[in-house]
Amino acid sequence: MSRLADDRRWVDLSRVLLAGDTHANPRWMGHLCRVARERGCGLIVQVGDFGYFPLDRGGQAFLDATERAGVEH
Repeated sequence: MSRLADDRRWVDLSRVLLAGDTHANPRWMGHLCRVARERGCGLIVQVGDFGYFPLDRGGQAFLDATERAGVEH
């Protein structure tokens, strides 16, 4: 078990979901969050093309949608 950075809850890191290229797709990130929860994974490690580009005007929207998906699931 490991504490989150904000120290509010514990996360089980014995099961990890590895994800490939997400290409800034918020629906896919939501799907990955659901799969992680269903399979008892306490962490998602994204190892491919995440798809966030700071100068792209859709970048912040993608990060916001990804954060919401993580909180919901």
